[in-house]
Amino acid sequence: MNLPCFGVKLDVLWEFSLATPGKKHLGSLAWPWIIRLSGLAFVLILIFSLVSFNPTDPSFFNTTNRIEIIHNLCGKLGSYLAGLFYTIFGIMAWLIPGWILWEIWPDTSDAPRWARRLAWLGLIASLSVMWAFAPQVFSFRMGGLLGAVLQPWLQSWFGTTGLYVLCLALLAISLLIVSPALATWIGSRLATWAERYWWPKLQALPMTGLRNLWGHWISVFNFLRRKREEAKIRKNTLSQISFDEQREALERAQKAHDESRNSLAPPSPRDVLPEIHSINLDAPASNALTDFRSDLLQGVTTPPEEPYLEEALTGKDGQGRPIVQPPLPIPPLPDPPKIKKEVKKSTNRSLPSKDLFDQPLKSEKMDLSVIKSTQEAILQKLLEFKISGQVIGNRPGPIVTVYEFQPDPGIPLSKILNMEEDLAMALQAEAIRMDRISGKNAVGIEVPNPRRDLIVFREIIESDAFQQSKSLLTMALGKDISGSPLVMDLARMPHLLIGGSTGSGKSVAVNAMICSILLRATSEQVKLILIDPKMVEMGIYEDIPHLWSPVVTDMKEAGRVLRWVVAQMEERYKRLALLSVRNLEQYNEKIEKNGGTFTLPDPTPTPKWPDRPATLEPIPYVVVVIDELADLIMVARTEVEDSIARIAQKARAVGIHLILATQRPSVDILTGVIKANLPSRLSYRVSTKIDSRTILDCSGAENLLGQGDGLFLAPGAARPSRIHAPYLTETETLRLVDWLKDRGRPDYNEQLIKVIETDESEEAMDIGPNSGSGGDIYQKAIEVVIREGKASTSLLQRKLGLGYGRAARIIDRMENEGVIGPDRGVGKPREIFRQP
Repeated sequence: MNLPCFGVKLDVLWEFSLATPGKKHLGSLAWPWIIRLSGLAFVLILIFSLVSFNPTDPSFFNTTNRIEIIHNLCGKLGSYLAGLFYTIFGIMAWLIPGWILWEIWPDTSDAPRWARRLAWLGLIASLSVMWAFAPQVFSFRMGGLLGAVLQPWLQSWFGTTGLYVLCLALLAISLLIVSPALATWIGSRLATWAERYWWPKLQALPMTGLRNLWGHWISVFNFLRRKREEAKIRKNTLSQISFDEQREALERAQKAHDESRNSLAPPSPRDVLPEIHSINLDAPASNALTDFRSDLLQGVTTPPEEPYLEEALTGKDGQGRPIVQPPLPIPPLPDPPKIKKEVKKSTNRSLPSKDLFDQPLKSEKMDLSVIKSTQEAILQKLLEFKISGQVIGNRPGPIVTVYEFQPDPGIPLSKILNMEEDLAMALQAEAIRMDRISGKNAVGIEVPNPRRDLIVFREIIESDAFQQSKSLLTMALGKDISGSPLVMDLARMPHLLIGGSTGSGKSVAVNAMICSILLRATSEQVKLILIDPKMVEMGIYEDIPHLWSPVVTDMKEAGRVLRWVVAQMEERYKRLALLSVRNLEQYNEKIEKNGGTFTLPDPTPTPKWPDRPATLEPIPYVVVVIDELADLIMVARTEVEDSIARIAQKARAVGIHLILATQRPSVDILTGVIKANLPSRLSYRVSTKIDSRTILDCSGAENLLGQGDGLFLAPGAARPSRIHAPYLTETETLRLVDWLKDRGRPDYNEQLIKVIETDESEEAMDIGPNSGSGGDIYQKAIEVVIREGKASTSLLQRKLGLGYGRAARIIDRMENEGVIGPDRGVGKPREIFRQP
């Protein structure tokens, strides 16, 4: 009896079992059968190992199982064998046992053994390459590493269709050599199926349809051949025509030359013009043309000055003959003007192109098998804690996938939300976030994708939401959780507070917001004030036309700049009141309708506004960006906090907006005064739940993934939504900055520059008797001391909102002027000599 697939003769085994045991017979048959039975045992072990394969078992490619709980039926050896064969060959690992059986068993085939071994290799390789196109269902590649390596290389040479044809041909040839009987059986089945299903359909096709199809092909072929012949004839005709025209032109030129030589009359201007126009004036002056002019002027002598004047007036020479004038030489063409690169003030209203940024990458859709397995794992883990329900939907996104879990009646929401850590461990995820879905009886479980998509900045600025926005302050925030582009108008926010720990993507997001504004507005429309206490983040924007001052890096200068912004806000409100408008947009619109300027009917300054302008001009928007608020608060808390609070409360209508970023969103930095006036908040990954509650008034930011993954609390929204910031490289930012620098230089505000350059010693002397507003502060301090009946530095700090240094200088001045007595030690207040 034979096994047709592998050519194994079972009669040999039967003969060996009936043979009489003897020394000579055992020497000839025992060892080969020992080897065969050992190989059969290995094949069985390999089959059981492949059947019971578990991806969590330890193997050569998986060392995460520290406890080494073995699920394989053949123990650690089986787990390592299965992991090795599945990783290398994929699903084709099941052909390896068959190959081993063929190698150890007697062979009765006529084909050479080396040919059958090559056939086995071709069989495994062809199937691995074809399985490499299949989606990954298990933890290993369907075609293994063999298919993953061969498939891209062969596809680049043969294409997808050619690769399938090659693999099918190799598969058929290999199968014919390995097992002719099996190949014959498969071929007969295919022939029967084709005869049963395909042949009737082919016979049902009308012959007229085939004739019409053949006729269409013949028509197309004749049409192409006729067009080719017409083009050839047209080319020959044009060349013949051009030759005839050249020959006629030469004959006319020769005839005109002979007539001009015989005739003494000068040619008329009408006859000369065609010769002049026949010269290509657009062509650059070359050496050949210069030589032609020099040859033309040779032999021409200049007559004396007086006869020359007489001949010019009469048109005849000294002998009374008409003068034949030689053709005038053509002056050399001037060299093209050299373009000098000059740096001018920003008057160019052109906007940068999106081509300055890198193209977005093609993203791949998430595998449905991964989504299905994740749903099953979620339901199984929740059921272990007696939380029953069903997943009613999913929303795959670029970074995370949201699974909508609908619990059964009677299960509290808090019990589900407490399962975040357990689910993260069950799904082997870095972190997951859970929150109820507004408008649905479901809980959203946000699970990170196995592979994150890269969100490129250009992808957001090319979206319809960004292109169709009419606001000059439109900012690209990234994508929402479903992958849709997300843009926001800073003018409607109207300020933004950003928090996030180191490495969360906060600085990249701030750069993307600044570049978004630079792409939409010219330097006349928007001005930037950049405050960078870290001195490394905003330096890239130095000297761009949109800056209203150099990048501020000194803490004390930043405090003075914010005070100037408050004064600028108050002055803008006065300008709006002069035109009886409510916001900056109406103000600029009214001035533009008036021709760009508006002359006041009564330009006389008032006592309350002595420097009131006589003519009003458009006012640009101002965006103040503070990259690290914590450092600023630590140096000048009272001054900075009061300025930020005033700007946040009133500056929206006059076009002044704040973007505040900090990596320490703690309660001592983000005080209630600041948070109350900044409803728009954006938090990237933070360290603790307390920091998340500080910036968002809710937890969740501690479970984010970092690298631009954030929670955005929009104005008026009850709960934050998840967003993913775009990735913007430094090279792309430099391209935009260089483009802006090439078209203008910054036009700094003179008043702001004076404020920044104010010496610290001059500011310290503003408590003197001749210091203007500083003298008023000193008088207020005296009133506070007399009213309270005590004098101390802490008292002036609390009552007047001063810094420690300034309050201490006021106390020293009071002591020197005799208002209060000297310090009498700990626990004893100063004496007050001046009475109310």
